[in-house]
Amino acid sequence: MWEQRKLEKEELNRQENDPTNVPDENTYIDLLLLMRRVGIHFQQMCRIPAGEFTTLMMLGRAEKDGQEIMPSDLGRKMRLSRPAVSRMLHNLEKKGYICKKNNRRDHRYVTLEITEKGLAMLNEELERSRKILSRVVDRMGVRDMSRLLHYNRIFCNCLAEEIHGQN
Repeated sequence: MWEQRKLEKEELNRQENDPTNVPDENTYIDLLLLMRRVGIHFQQMCRIPAGEFTTLMMLGRAEKDGQEIMPSDLGRKMRLSRPAVSRMLHNLEKKGYICKKNNRRDHRYVTLEITEKGLAMLNEELERSRKILSRVVDRMGVRDMSRLLHYNRIFCNCLAEEIHGQN
């Protein structure tokens, strides 16, 4: 395993230093397949749907920061349509993970709150994910994981800009 990683690093260094190295069709296919695999692995790591997990994380963070989140905020941040947000919130509410409350400043609006049951599920999922990811970091090394996170942030920002035309 370590020998394979060493060979991969050597190949990566060779490619990075080759000025004639231009991505070909296989590179784009590999990238698409890798993005799909990451999504599948993320879903397999969680016991609840990825969108619901993300929503619970956002609501948990908002609660810690003393912020209110409305359904429209959630849809905008997650880039989901109103019907998709509505379905997801209905499912989370039915499971008892969230509740809707009247907005403190304007009772015409609803804010979302994570319930104790939702917080327990979130903490359980975060702990489970942390254990798995900790083992991954141990195998990859902190330096490589830091690089991965750095380049992934750049990649995600560029991808979002290209998809949503924010150039």
